[in-house]
Amino acid sequence: MADVHRSRASWISPKLGSRSSPLHGRGLYLQAGAVLEPDEIVTVAGGRIHLADYEDPQDHAFTAAPGFLIAPLSEADIDYTMNHSCEPNCGMAGSVAWCALRRLVGPVELTYDYCMGEAWDDWSFPCRCGAPGCRGRVTGEDWRDPGLQQRYWGYFAPHIEARILAERLGPDWRARLRAFVFGSPPRPR
Repeated sequence: MADVHRSRASWISPKLGSRSSPLHGRGLYLQAGAVLEPDEIVTVAGGRIHLADYEDPQDHAFTAAPGFLIAPLSEADIDYTMNHSCEPNCGMAGSVAWCALRRLVGPVELTYDYCMGEAWDDWSFPCRCGAPGCRGRVTGEDWRDPGLQQRYWGYFAPHIEARILAERLGPDWRARLRAFVFGSPPRPR
């Protein structure tokens, strides 16, 4: 496992390490004998913030908020090595945090479905996850799939959940949701 005690910007569970992955390059792994419980936070990413037009394939940058990417500060930020799977064992727990979807016992590679945090119109690549339910291609439009929305609800990044709600409930989704949750009519603007 990589040395995770070097200076880094991210918080990474001490149960994790990075090593070579059959999925792609390096991967983030739960160490042998370690256990993650459902919804246990595995990592909170820290790093450099860039505008959305930033591109460096070495950085493994991802969307932190609409129009902004976050990229690692150093190789010690091993959380950026979490690979995609169409049948993931982790999900988003905020804009820059991931959690276990179910109880996991190491050693196991931690993965998440990139549709949980990415929504790019012109972004796609062939999927190599090898899962029985593999989609064959990962795209920036996968979050629109109703089956994936239902499967991952509660584990999408907030900016993806907002897009789903806007598409399903309309542009006034915030007011409608507020009225539903609090039992009151939408407040005037």
